[in-house]
Amino acid sequence: SKSRGSFGSAGSRDSVDVQKLHSRLKEQFRNQIALFRQGVYLITGFKIDMSQGENDCQLFSIRSLYGEREEDHMVFKWSPKKKNKLDILNTDMAHLLMKGPSGVYVTEHGSWPGFMASVTLQLFDQQTVL
Repeated sequence: SKSRGSFGSAGSRDSVDVQKLHSRLKEQFRNQIALFRQGVYLITGFKIDMSQGENDCQLFSIRSLYGEREEDHMVFKWSPKKKNKLDILNTDMAHLLMKGPSGVYVTEHGSWPGFMASVTLQLFDQQTVL
């Protein structure tokens, strides 16, 4: 007699169910990431895209809600192995902001959050001047 645990048609049906479940989970994950990114943008004013850099580094391309042009962005490089080591790469926008008053937050205080807050206020002020 056959055992009940055989891999006949029921086995292939189970694999289809697993594929459906996997597909649904991927879709839910994509939706949650999109919601998270939209929430971060609404709260902080920054659109943040992450990509893989060299040597296990992560690159974060950041665009401000208050940037004047689409190409106005900053790129940060972070190596998770060096927990708090964050570098800003030399984009036109980064160059201008680091030389301006916002740069003091990094050069004198080592504060990237202070820098980003200052950037937001500086760009906001430039955009709302009458």
